[in-house]
Amino acid sequence: MRILCICLVALGAIIMLYSIVKFYRALALMRWQMNEQKLFGDKIYLACFVMMLFFLVGYVVFAVSLTGGEVEASSLLIALIFFFGAIFVYAMVTMMARMFTSITDRERLRREIEVAENGSRMKGEFLSRMSHEMRTPMNAIIGMTVIGKNADDMARKDYCFAAVEDASRHLLGVINDVLDMSKIESSKMELTFDTFHLRHMLDTVVNLVSPQVGAKHQTLTVTVGDSVPAMARSDEQRLRQVVLNLLSNAVKFTPDSGTITLRVRVLAHEPGRARLQFEVQDTGIGMTQEQQTRLFTPFEQADSSISRKFGGTGLGLAISKQIIDMLGGAFTVRSEPGHGSSFSFDIWVECPQAGDPAAIEVPEAGEARDYSGRRALIAEDIEINREILSVFLEPSGLEMAFAENGRIACEMFAEAPGRYDIIFMDVHMPEVSGIEAAETIRQMDDPHARAVPIVAMTADVLPEDIDKCLAAGMSGHVGKPIDLKDVLAVMAKHLPE
Repeated sequence: MRILCICLVALGAIIMLYSIVKFYRALALMRWQMNEQKLFGDKIYLACFVMMLFFLVGYVVFAVSLTGGEVEASSLLIALIFFFGAIFVYAMVTMMARMFTSITDRERLRREIEVAENGSRMKGEFLSRMSHEMRTPMNAIIGMTVIGKNADDMARKDYCFAAVEDASRHLLGVINDVLDMSKIESSKMELTFDTFHLRHMLDTVVNLVSPQVGAKHQTLTVTVGDSVPAMARSDEQRLRQVVLNLLSNAVKFTPDSGTITLRVRVLAHEPGRARLQFEVQDTGIGMTQEQQTRLFTPFEQADSSISRKFGGTGLGLAISKQIIDMLGGAFTVRSEPGHGSSFSFDIWVECPQAGDPAAIEVPEAGEARDYSGRRALIAEDIEINREILSVFLEPSGLEMAFAENGRIACEMFAEAPGRYDIIFMDVHMPEVSGIEAAETIRQMDDPHARAVPIVAMTADVLPEDIDKCLAAGMSGHVGKPIDLKDVLAVMAKHLPE
């Protein structure tokens, strides 16, 4: 009888211990999924836990008491009560665990519904904002085109052309923001490091925002520290994009006659590199702490009324933060409502010295050169694009021959492979695409076919699109809408003097 009693109590103690562990794990899981810090936030759960621990101690004490002295019939009854009591506690803990799971499932469902509703709301707001941001410049483009066509005065036409150009660049900026965000979300944004004149980069950015600054009668001051290096090695294009975004926001959110300051200074020096801080400070509308928490969230702005009053996609700062993160830097924001804002970031840049191969200067993208005597084959199926490129390149002296699709381009090149010094190739063309045409030319049995530069000129600008062009044997890539500076830069690279 002693052994039977000890076995019943020992088995009951094991069941009780298992029940305690199961209760603790179920409670901890529920609290964790509900993001509650206190495990025993409800006193009833603490009471249950303490009671089960007390029972477990009682089991141990009773089991020890059975090892000495006589075992009576009442001891067997008590052992049975202990055993079935443990079974009862296990059943209750199982029910409570199921209740916790039900609570957790309801909470998870509530959060999923909330996330879905927020996502739907954000998507709706973003689409509405994008519709506004795209339709507004399109309205200006279409409207000014009609006005320009009907105008007799050349000054009036020039005014319309300038308005169309401004609206087009704004629309292109919106499209580029969306494409950049797509690259970020797919982890395909890449950095390209090169050596550039830091002050020239800043001058370029200032020139881009100067018309808006002048229109609002604002004061823009640029301060560059004496120890800031003249040359730097980093991703110039992305760095310029971030500084331009900060300055554009400062101009947008600063009232007429306000003040904007761009500062660049050195925070630290190490052999061959420096840590630079870029700061844009304004006397604009400012932000609350709560608004600042949403600044770098994609598709959002500090306040929904901001987009209605000032416009914008809500992507600029999110993209800028991602770029600075990739460059190993960090953003700092200081702002108060009605007292302006200060955005700053700091990054490490390499500082090439004279004689360093990295300090070799590259011709400026827009630098004019004479290409008289050089010939280009341009494969483009859209007539207006051929006309645009022809007008763009006419001052350079470059001789141009045009093909309306990839098949004709291959035939023209095969007739006289040595005639052409460079090929500009659209990708999407009828009959034979640019990709197929490039592959066909590269496979021709002629040394010039393997050496002639083939540059993709296409609206496909995502990294995977560029990779397809390079895999087909192309030598470079120029995105559409065509920027003359990009075309001249490619020509300077592939058509050396």
